[in-house]
Amino acid sequence: MIYEELLNDPISLSAYIFLTFSIASLFIKKIHKIWISLFLISLFLAYLAQRINLNAIFVIAFFTLSIYILQKDSFSKFIRTISGFFVFSISILLFIHKIDGFDNWKIIDNITLSASSVPYNLYLNYDKALVGLLIIALSLSTINRKKDWLKMVRRIFPLTIFAIVSIYGLAYIMNFVLIDIKFNNILFIWIFVNLFFTCVAEEAFFRGFMQKYLQKILSRYKYSNSISLIFVSLLFGLFHIAGGLNYMILSTLAGFIYGYAYYKTQNIESSILIHFIINLGHIIFFSYP
Repeated sequence: MIYEELLNDPISLSAYIFLTFSIASLFIKKIHKIWISLFLISLFLAYLAQRINLNAIFVIAFFTLSIYILQKDSFSKFIRTISGFFVFSISILLFIHKIDGFDNWKIIDNITLSASSVPYNLYLNYDKALVGLLIIALSLSTINRKKDWLKMVRRIFPLTIFAIVSIYGLAYIMNFVLIDIKFNNILFIWIFVNLFFTCVAEEAFFRGFMQKYLQKILSRYKYSNSISLIFVSLLFGLFHIAGGLNYMILSTLAGFIYGYAYYKTQNIESSILIHFIINLGHIIFFSYP
């Protein structure tokens, strides 16, 4: 039924497909003409479908300019600091959907995935996805060669196993989740939404922006890496406080692992991959959400 509803609004669907293609293209081979073209097509379709309006387009343009200025050493430190503040503020507002002009598409409404799960909603958050796309496209390097992907996967394999054991184990001990193996018919669309609209966006902001630049700011201090890692992990946990204290604790632990992966590899793909694996395991093997 969910797929029928998506097909009932082909313009909106096309807008989100082109947005997803734009994000995905960054991890195949980052060519500015390609991701920008795909993104502009998505914006045009989203405007036609009334998923965004002129206010949203203005915010997107200003956000893009702020990221561009931030990572350009040719601008003064003062100007880049102001730009960094705008990137931080706009990202947070986009994450919590507090900027007018976006009509995020609710594609799943109050369904229960299993007997042990609570009702669940799923949105295609155009605003949140923009954060991941633009931060990665304009300020982060990505892996574009197969051998580099394989090297990165080998490096994070032990950490991924640790993440699985520690996060799931603690969640089970805290009675936050129950073992509940299932393959729901929403899984296919969930995979794309969670990977490109959640994991990419959150890792780009928390690791690719916050952790990266906080580490630079504190670089003169002995424990700059540890301080930035711990601080951003706590911020990541606080960001998930709406799910309750236990969820915040689990998110803090997860954030620390994702941040450590990014610190060790300096590849945003490493934290995105572990984040997605944890989320995917959650929906398949445990009560969700």
